[in-house]
Amino acid sequence: MAALAISGVNTIVSIGSAGSLHTSIPPDSCVLPDDYLSTTPIPSIFNHSICHIMPEINEDLRITLSRLIPDAIPKGRYIQVRGPRLETRSEIAAFASIADLVGMTIASEATLASELKIPFAAICTVDNYANGITDEKMSYDRIVKHAHENQKKTDEIVNIIIKNLS
Repeated sequence: MAALAISGVNTIVSIGSAGSLHTSIPPDSCVLPDDYLSTTPIPSIFNHSICHIMPEINEDLRITLSRLIPDAIPKGRYIQVRGPRLETRSEIAAFASIADLVGMTIASEATLASELKIPFAAICTVDNYANGITDEKMSYDRIVKHAHENQKKTDEIVNIIIKNLS
């Protein structure tokens, strides 16, 4: 993130794979999170200095993405967990009461971008239902296979963003 700021980047759109915490958000969906929380410590650019910021996903950028990607679910709460392990069924049941998606990166990225005063939004490609959301047997291989199947759609989204936000 610091390298992006030093390079003069003025907008960040992150794309991340996520698991759905609700059957109403099926695999193959795209979600534009509007808020997030984290179960893990989030790094800071401030190290030991005291500087309070209000971390956020930039609302204007998220709305712009919603117009550019009309099939995307325009809102959702993202919870960041520590990878690389997948979550237990009990963890997922608890997370589903407070969030819509689970993943391993977006909260850290959004917070660091906020600290650097760079507008940030995220696109989450839903590659699976989280463990226990359905009766379907979950595996890492299945998640990776689904992510590869979503690659073409992700490439198309990146092209739309580059064309319209450059």
